[in-house]
Amino acid sequence: MAKPHTPPPAAAHRSTSTTAGAPPVVEPRAGGATIEPSMFVLPYLEVSRALLRAHHDALAMMEANRTLADALRVIVRRQQDLAFEIAEQAMARAEGDGQAPGEDRATMFHRAADAVRELGEAMITAQLSALDTLRDRARGADADVRPSSTTRH
Repeated sequence: MAKPHTPPPAAAHRSTSTTAGAPPVVEPRAGGATIEPSMFVLPYLEVSRALLRAHHDALAMMEANRTLADALRVIVRRQQDLAFEIAEQAMARAEGDGQAPGEDRATMFHRAADAVRELGEAMITAQLSALDTLRDRARGADADVRPSSTTRH
């Protein structure tokens, strides 16, 4: 024959903890009924923390992507300006005497190489800025989502 469930002896009000591996704390209720708040609430707490973390991560990715898109927009404008500048120099030199002298062509190519280098550096800076934004947001989200022990008084 199965023994009926007997509640634990009445004890002082104890704090509950959501620490993994800790035994559940049973709190006595009026009339002898007991409930295990940590066991009942723990799945909901974990799901809510996971959802909150996913929300923070999505916001961080959106901000990083926005930062990167803004920087890339500036880079594309700069690239267009440099392309027009080089094209205008080539057209001006070609109109002068039909063909630009060798030294002028070398100067144009050096300017084009410098322009490509500038754009590459701007691209790297933009990506690093987006990663820094993402890292900063992740640090803030870690502080917001960090589990806290639940204490009842």
